[in-house]
Amino acid sequence: MSPVSTKILILSDTHALSFQSGAEPLENFDMAIHCGDLTNDSKFRDYKATIRLLEQINAPIKVAIAGNHDFTLDNRVYDADIKAEYGEYGEAKQLLLDAKDRGIIFLQEEGTHQIRLDNGAQLKLYVSPYTPSNDNCSGWGFQYAGAHDFVIEEGTDIAITHGPPHGIMDTTSKKERIGCPQLFAAVARAQPRVHCFGHVHESWGARQVSWRPNISEKPNHFSDIDNNKSHVIESLSRLRGSKFGSPGDKKEREDKIERYRLQRYCEIDKRPQLGETILFH
Repeated sequence: MSPVSTKILILSDTHALSFQSGAEPLENFDMAIHCGDLTNDSKFRDYKATIRLLEQINAPIKVAIAGNHDFTLDNRVYDADIKAEYGEYGEAKQLLLDAKDRGIIFLQEEGTHQIRLDNGAQLKLYVSPYTPSNDNCSGWGFQYAGAHDFVIEEGTDIAITHGPPHGIMDTTSKKERIGCPQLFAAVARAQPRVHCFGHVHESWGARQVSWRPNISEKPNHFSDIDNNKSHVIESLSRLRGSKFGSPGDKKEREDKIERYRLQRYCEIDKRPQLGETILFH
């Protein structure tokens, strides 16, 4: 099949927020992807708010996965004692599944999914809501202690996970890396065209990665990325700038932020080549 030009809007960690008035994305997209944390504390009204937000996006298909804040979607942690606040067991999940007739596709099962877009593109997706638990983040949904097996198949077009891979846009405000090493290894081996994720708000950005020809037995971000051929597309730290920056640098940042504000999203127009992955946070 010949390549099909496809425009995708990627968002994550909206936590039941709404678009600010006048900030709704106006352009048409072939698909939108929400990388999880649909809610703030998994209350039923939060899911309804997120569905309303997704309905405002001009895309015929909107794919969504869960995040750790969406714990009422995780059968393992649901407690019957909180039904009054969070709805009956399975009610939140059914709310998302019932939104399919509005173009919202909630992918609840971890693994590989095939999806066909209205523009004719056939995409192979891998999705996973799971993130590691640690001292600062535990007791939520879709978390695991120790290791987790991310089975990303060869030929995957887009990997959608809630959490980041270790070493890639996973640094917290405390300068701790909380990404998953097993996820990095799976991405390095499968090398999807795009990997999008969320979870670590302060590490927002995008990076184009060029992989080394021979991936290590135990892949990591030091040995398996060719940094001479990789580059940061955008990052929150770049937009915030440094106190040591020149007035010209400050003006350039302000102009860029204003352009993003008027456009209502940050844009990259690039087709990943063989051996490349574009990672979006």
